[in-house]
Amino acid sequence: MIRTLLRLGSGETRRSLWLLLVLVTLAAVLVAAILALLVPLIEALLSPAGSAPRDRAPAIATWIAALGVAFVALEWVISMIVTRGAMQQIVRLHAVMAEHIVRLPLGWFTAERAGGVAAVAARGIPMVAKAPSGLVRSMARGLLAPALTVAALCVFDPVVGGLAVLGVLAVVIVYRRVHRANHLIEREVDRTNDEGSARILEFAQHQPAVRAAGRDSLAERAVRASVDDQAAAKRVSEDRRGWGNTMMNLTVYAFLALSTVAATARLFTGALAFEAYVALVVVLTVLAGMVLRSLPFGRGIELSKNVLADLDAILSSSVLPEPDEATAQRPKDAGIAFEHVDFGYAPGRPVLRDVSIRVPAGRTTAIVGPSGSGKSTLLRLIARFWDVDGGAVRIGGADVRHVRGGDLLGGLSMVFQEVYLFEGGLLDNIRLGRPGASDDEARRAADLAGVTEIAARLPKGFDTPVGAGGATLSGGERQRLSIARALLKDAPILLLDEATSALDIENEQLIQRGLAALRGERTVVMVAHRLSFIRDADHIVVLDGRGGVEAQGGHDELLAQSPTYARFCSERTEATEWTLR
Repeated sequence: MIRTLLRLGSGETRRSLWLLLVLVTLAAVLVAAILALLVPLIEALLSPAGSAPRDRAPAIATWIAALGVAFVALEWVISMIVTRGAMQQIVRLHAVMAEHIVRLPLGWFTAERAGGVAAVAARGIPMVAKAPSGLVRSMARGLLAPALTVAALCVFDPVVGGLAVLGVLAVVIVYRRVHRANHLIEREVDRTNDEGSARILEFAQHQPAVRAAGRDSLAERAVRASVDDQAAAKRVSEDRRGWGNTMMNLTVYAFLALSTVAATARLFTGALAFEAYVALVVVLTVLAGMVLRSLPFGRGIELSKNVLADLDAILSSSVLPEPDEATAQRPKDAGIAFEHVDFGYAPGRPVLRDVSIRVPAGRTTAIVGPSGSGKSTLLRLIARFWDVDGGAVRIGGADVRHVRGGDLLGGLSMVFQEVYLFEGGLLDNIRLGRPGASDDEARRAADLAGVTEIAARLPKGFDTPVGAGGATLSGGERQRLSIARALLKDAPILLLDEATSALDIENEQLIQRGLAALRGERTVVMVAHRLSFIRDADHIVVLDGRGGVEAQGGHDELLAQSPTYARFCSERTEATEWTLR
């Protein structure tokens, strides 16, 4: 953990951590010195009055008191450094994480990974930032101070001191084994906790479907199974932790007993004075208690290590290469071209094969094809969610791989089927498309996307809160709001991926009029299943479902040339003509 934090830290956080390590080590030396001085002090106090050892008692006590004052002062300084260092670590780790995340390909952010990033950032990093102080101080008190003390005891009695040294070594070995076992099982506990939370959240969010499925549905069985897995993992964790504590107790007390027996034997053979015997047994007993109380067995340490491992995994994720300012290309216009593009999400499983498409600037292009044919993939490749395996995707003649990320995304507005809204009002969410936009500009985008009608029937109009994720709005309302946000951005390219799937007929026509008003001003690329949107497009691309392009052209042209498109239109027409009798 310490090595990872030093590697990830800034100059300031490294200095704070090194200073903490030095001061904690010094504090351990002071503790060891105090404990070592207890031996001659106890010997002196048990010696006859007027003897030379007894006369040294005040001086030894003075030294112990001085060391104690120094230890208290040092602990105060350490506490200040710990508080400041934790804040520095939180800021630093958040900064490192944020700098890396913005360079990751957008395709990296699956729902699972996004949840993991949120958990690490919100709860994990504050825990990790505080963990080093607890870990370092506990290790110093539980191992370093006792190790230094038993080394000093060798001066008073080599036999008893030597056995105590062996005891410390045994404790280190047992501790490392127990710690490793605990770490592995806690990873499993974390996994089952994450899985259980996901299943319970899913169960709560989809209650209508769950209840419609009846009792003992698949969802209920999944929740019960995840809860059972959690309980089983926690039982194993508690059993393993109890076993570890038992092993540590047995090791410490076994060597305490062995050292005490050895000291007693040396007392009866005359090799050890009674005063020294009492002093050694007292100090050894104190050391045993220190070891058992101080060594970090708490789950917090394990959780911190697991979080740090998760953070390290995020930071180890490959980023997309970014051109420097001198070599970066800039699009000349909003035209888009796919040139012999090959792409697959996994090696040996291509989604697109030798795809070539030209989208003229200022025109509307619709993409049609069977499910899984790569329609959404095409849009995401334009936004460089991933890099292509072969060929090139160009915007305005510039290969997107040679365009700086900020310039690329700044020229795109994207609306996907999975809409997310932020807590705040309707206008607040629209203005996210262009934070500096005026109210009039935001309301114009709202008019084009049909959001004005939503605001008119809400109690606070455009200032009505939408709730977390837009929970107070319907699916169609959320889509309209996201379209308004994209329109307000006023980017030259608009990407729509099933962005109208939840709209009713009235609002579908409203969005169509809004998009028609943009014709000639923006390049629009859409994936849609509504025939009305597709028929009005300037250009239609039909994917064949085998990774290639079957045909391209206008609506009437494709009806004659493309069996896939003809079948698609026929199915959509039949779907709109059915009636209940």
